[in-house]
Amino acid sequence: MKLQNILILVMGCAALTPTVAQAESGFIPRASIAISQYQLTQDARPNSGVDFPELDFNVVFNMLGVGGTFYKDKYYMDIFLQHSDNQVDIFDENVGGLRVFEQFKGDRKDGAITFGMKVLDFRGSVYGGYKVGISEAAGDSQTTLRFEESGFFLGGNYSWAIGKGNLTVNIAVAQLDGKLEEKAPLAGAALGVNLDLDADSQATGVSYGVAWSAPISEKLTYSFSVDANSYTFDDVKDDAANDPPDELEEKFITAKLSFSYHF
Repeated sequence: MKLQNILILVMGCAALTPTVAQAESGFIPRASIAISQYQLTQDARPNSGVDFPELDFNVVFNMLGVGGTFYKDKYYMDIFLQHSDNQVDIFDENVGGLRVFEQFKGDRKDGAITFGMKVLDFRGSVYGGYKVGISEAAGDSQTTLRFEESGFFLGGNYSWAIGKGNLTVNIAVAQLDGKLEEKAPLAGAALGVNLDLDADSQATGVSYGVAWSAPISEKLTYSFSVDANSYTFDDVKDDAANDPPDELEEKFITAKLSFSYHF
């Protein structure tokens, strides 16, 4: 795997790392709940045999996540997994003189592994890792969509002690490979064109966020984070020689509440 992808959703790690301080070694598990405003936009396809308009999947996901940090002195490894509920969006457009109506239901999955090192007297951190995100949706008329992004990221964060808590800012960059698989047999047959896609693309992006963490008890800590992600996938190429959209754009803003336990 080559270096590519630019991440922002590693905020779960950024919210946690200020608590990984001068203990020699250990493990800190955590669980999280989140709300994410998610948008995946596919450019119009004017050369697909019909002027097929922009396709936009725009929903608010409720998400559950689990993860944990293994640390030894100033070094750590973090693993994080997250899964959303199903949400519904509607596509209703006039395409080539024919009304195309589709109700989509979809979900989102994320995973990341991060390796980092504490710096600046344990107040800051530099890290790198690998992430995967998968968005899937299916329509009432047999249309299916699957978009997968994966790649490496690099980032850093810094925290300030305020009272008993810590305020942390985080930024990360990544290069991502994107893979879009789309099948629309009924819509394509009605319009007399092949709308299926098996397309590859790449994106470079940046993510940023802010988090607050504080102890609840001697061993239990909570953190609240808000982070933003924006990726534009261009140079879209289709293996089946169909005319793909010029760009795919993915944006999400996530508010997350996490609880971690210190053994």
